[in-house]
Amino acid sequence: MSRAKSIIFLSLLLIIVIAAVILLNRDDPIARIKQEAQICAKATVDGDFATLLSHTQKRVVDLMGGKDAVVTGMTQALKQLREQGIKYDHITIGDPAPLQKIGSLTVSLVPEEIVLKAEGGQMAMDSNMLAFSEDSAKTWSFVDFSSLSAEQFFKIYPELSGQFVFPEKSKPRVTQDKTVTQ
Repeated sequence: MSRAKSIIFLSLLLIIVIAAVILLNRDDPIARIKQEAQICAKATVDGDFATLLSHTQKRVVDLMGGKDAVVTGMTQALKQLREQGIKYDHITIGDPAPLQKIGSLTVSLVPEEIVLKAEGGQMAMDSNMLAFSEDSAKTWSFVDFSSLSAEQFFKIYPELSGQFVFPEKSKPRVTQDKTVTQ
């Protein structure tokens, strides 16, 4: 086989493999949850609040005054962080937990590591998001637990009380000049 035919064959094979992975993920709710959570993480780091809100569970957005109020509040909070020299470095999404059906909801706990950077160091925090589906795992929205208490969460989602274990908060890890403290 000539070199050109080999390249064409390998290119077609690569396209078929990529298409198969995409199709398999479409039918795998855990893979879709992780993919959607990664979109949320990137939107948070980039300050793309329109994308973030399009993936945020509606009850939380409504409780915070609607999309416009949330975008305004998040924009101001991000501006204040930046004025203090703090910015999101990255957010790493872990593997989602198995699906749990609670009433009309399907949920999955999604671990995340949030890393903020400031002059002289950084702060890393392990947290979680909860993925929600109200349409039998076809579409997903998320609630981030990093700044939400169990009491606040169960006020918003009383139907999950006693059915879902709210994860414990971990202490932030601060790195300064290559010294880690907890």
